Amino acid sequence: MSPELGFRASNIENNKSNLSGRVKDASDFAKKAHEGQVRKSNEPYFTHCEAVYKILKEEWGIENEDCLIAALLHDTVEDTKVTLEEIKEEFGEDVAKLVSGVTNLKSSNDRENLKKILKNFFFEIKKIKIKIKGKLFCERFVSFFLLK
Repeated sequence: MSPELGFRASNIENNKSNLSGRVKDASDFAKKAHEGQVRKSNEPYFTHCEAVYKILKEEWGIENEDCLIAALLHDTVEDTKVTLEEIKEEFGEDVAKLVSGVTNLKSSNDRENLKKILKNFFFEIKKIKIKIKGKLFCERFVSFFLLK
């Protein structure tokens, strides 16, 4: 059974009314670009793009529109006739840079390095959030006694 099968029930096609215009456009763009391509499971290739989008948005809590658009488009340059220039024209330079950054990850070593970078990045953000909240508590604590 394909990992994407569980995603099918809540895919982008069924929830387009909840998407911004740019994300809808990226979804349509990627779906058209991958038209006719199938995964080893015989599912349309686009289900993979949707699954990556869902993981970033729903599991990781990523809200950045450029990042979510890049998730939908991440394999278009590598696996279709779409060029980075077309991505840049349609969705902007930031999206094109994100897509470009993952397009050339051919080896498993490259992918493992990216995983480590992303894990460390998100771990660092969590540490920063904890530190900021700790400082905020200290400021509130001190303010409480200064106001008394």
